[in-house]
Amino acid sequence: MQCPYCGKQNPKGARGCGYCGQSLSAPAPPPAPIIPGQQPQQVIIQSTSKVTPLSILIGAVNIILAVVVLALIAVIVLTFLCIIHLPSNFPILNLPAQLEDLWIRAVFWQSQNCF
Repeated sequence: MQCPYCGKQNPKGARGCGYCGQSLSAPAPPPAPIIPGQQPQQVIIQSTSKVTPLSILIGAVNIILAVVVLALIAVIVLTFLCIIHLPSNFPILNLPAQLEDLWIRAVFWQSQNCF
């Protein structure tokens, strides 16, 4: 059964539309009359939000949590670099120059900083 309000297909015997929530037993609303040459009405929505101490505190907490998450990611990456020993000769034969330089630097960093 097709909803007369949103046009979505619903199962047979449904009492309400699962998409827009309108009753399927009610008659469909008549379409709005179209007047030639009439421009659509503009609607301006303004939101007013005040800066409060609570909003400043919430923003600061979000920034602190983001820094903590980034620090944890950095610690995890550095830990894995020390746990997984990188071979000095990379098994890929045709490695691009940028990746080869990065690989050499990672192997050197690991040899200097990990036990």
